Amino acid sequence: MSFFLQAGFVGEYFQTIREAAERLEKLLASAGQQLTWSSLEEVKGAAGEILEQSRQACELLDRLPCQPIIYTGEGKTEEVIAMLDRLLYLQQSPAARSSNRKKHASG
Repeated sequence: MSFFLQAGFVGEYFQTIREAAERLEKLLASAGQQLTWSSLEEVKGAAGEILEQSRQACELLDRLPCQPIIYTGEGKTEEVIAMLDRLLYLQQSPAARSSNRKKHASG
């Protein structure tokens, strides 16, 4: 079991937020001074989507046991995660390593 996650899902939250914000910006620009009930509902919907997606992103980050880190060095994501897992394994005591080997062998 790895303690490292690929963080692409966080980028997806931000992508959704950006798209909703762009849609809201377009709606406001096209509405000008003549807001109809329908366009007002679209504006409210876009603003609500931005609020909900940003709330979910914040809740996700708040649930993590520590702040996420971003690695900017060489290597593919899977390779870096494997390297970090290996380093954590090597830092464990011999008894903990033996216990982890048994868990992986049975699981």
